[in-house]
Amino acid sequence: MSSRHYEVAGEIKAKDRRIETLKLHLAHVDIKNQYRAVWNKYVQIKNPKERDAYYAKHEKEIETFKQSRDYTKAVLNGKVDVPPVKDWKSNS
Repeated sequence: MSSRHYEVAGEIKAKDRRIETLKLHLAHVDIKNQYRAVWNKYVQIKNPKERDAYYAKHEKEIETFKQSRDYTKAVLNGKVDVPPVKDWKSNS
């Protein structure tokens, strides 16, 4: 009975860690979605002065978007452009 208890406890811990990891992944996807419009506008600006002014005004949002983009890219190892959010949500 004791060995089965440890086995089940280990399975539960593994699933709990996976859930916490998926929550972190989803948080980064949400951040990316939240700031995507700011990022898209920033990259569309061709005039360097306007671009710098826009960056100065929205630096926090742009940098936060970039960090979340880089995080999700690292998590997916560059395999997929769109993260499997539906799968993550169903597993968390």
